[in-house]
Amino acid sequence: MEKVSVKQRRILLWIIDSIIVTFSVFIGYFILEPYFESYSPRILILTSIVLLISHHIFAQIFDLYHRAWEYASVSELMLIVKAVTASILATMIIVCLITLKGPFLRLYFITWMMHLLLIGGSRLS
Repeated sequence: MEKVSVKQRRILLWIIDSIIVTFSVFIGYFILEPYFESYSPRILILTSIVLLISHHIFAQIFDLYHRAWEYASVSELMLIVKAVTASILATMIIVCLITLKGPFLRLYFITWMMHLLLIGGSRLS
């Protein structure tokens, strides 16, 4: 079996992260939707786009795509926690400023948990 090059691995991680980030907002909403009032699809799409952009910005700031993940340690996992937390907080602030509505905290919390599990799991697998 051929080994994956560093460049191919970075591209693959970028694509996987993009899919996780984009769809986790919608999955989190569908988990919560039966229990809470309806949330505008436009706001969900806006949240997803802002989160995707902020995730990739913070992934670059915290250097998530330039690490040797074959030997992942607690320090690398802490970088994921910091990047995911920063991107969720930035998204919450930006979406609140754009929509002039308070944040749907439960949705952001579920999205944060899904990001940690799925992005962390993709790095360790």
